[in-house]
Amino acid sequence: ATKWPSLAADISRQEALQVKTRAIEEAQARAEICQKEKSAKKNERQRAAVKEQINLNTHEQQHIERTKQQEKEAALIQLGWNRPQSSVRITEITDGKKYSTAKKIDKEIFQLEKKENKAIKSLTPAPRQSVQIPVTFTPRWFPTPCRESMITEEQEWLKKRAEAMRRTGFVAEDLRPEEQDPLWLCDKAQSFFDVGNYLGAVSAYSHALTLNDRLYELYAGRAKAHLALGNFGKAATDSSSALELLTPPVPQNVEARAQCLFSRGLALAGLGLKREALSELQAAESLSPDCPDIKVAITQLQQEELEVKD
Repeated sequence: ATKWPSLAADISRQEALQVKTRAIEEAQARAEICQKEKSAKKNERQRAAVKEQINLNTHEQQHIERTKQQEKEAALIQLGWNRPQSSVRITEITDGKKYSTAKKIDKEIFQLEKKENKAIKSLTPAPRQSVQIPVTFTPRWFPTPCRESMITEEQEWLKKRAEAMRRTGFVAEDLRPEEQDPLWLCDKAQSFFDVGNYLGAVSAYSHALTLNDRLYELYAGRAKAHLALGNFGKAATDSSSALELLTPPVPQNVEARAQCLFSRGLALAGLGLKREALSELQAAESLSPDCPDIKVAITQLQQEELEVKD
């Protein structure tokens, strides 16, 4: 066998680069042709798929339309209306029969409309009759439903509460009808407060608020009673409610607003909010600068702050 003298052609470096360049260009050209053929086949398949889908949608739409038409014709037949013949005979109307034929056609049309309306009315059901269902609820003192209650514990608690209310000297159930008056109850609560019966005062004010919750005197008085009992949070809330009712601020309610601010300041001080309490007391002093109680409370609060700083 003849042996090759060498594995590479005996050409110069420049010629070898030219051969390599031509080979690369030919390979790129073949790759581009192959890519174009693949793209063309892919596009052809996509067009065929889209065409097939369009045909399927068209057939499905036609089937739906045919079904709708059949259902429509069946409904019209049930209503007693027959579909007219497909072949329509057109004849010329002469002058002699013109008006008589037109009247006959109009009569048939009106009769057909009346027949359709009558059939539709016969299919429409009559409106349902309205009925009122009376509902009664078992009265309960507690907000929870009866099925979730514990009767024994609730009765015991209510009994203890009634006894505690009697000890305070105020029981709402014992009041006469003429005593169910918020102003009378306000005076009664003030009399309880004056003798030191703060629980009775709170009870009387609370019952008066159930009758009328738009009187600021009830909230302001109950706030003072809560302060005396040490219920500072409730006192602050009642003072704020009273201030909301004392609007708009006018000269006639200056003293009332000052007393409400004074009560709220004392309540905030009892809650440990010294800075907020001092602000409320200073606002009360600006409304009532001659009140000695406000001045004493401000001085005492400032001294307490100085002691804390020292």
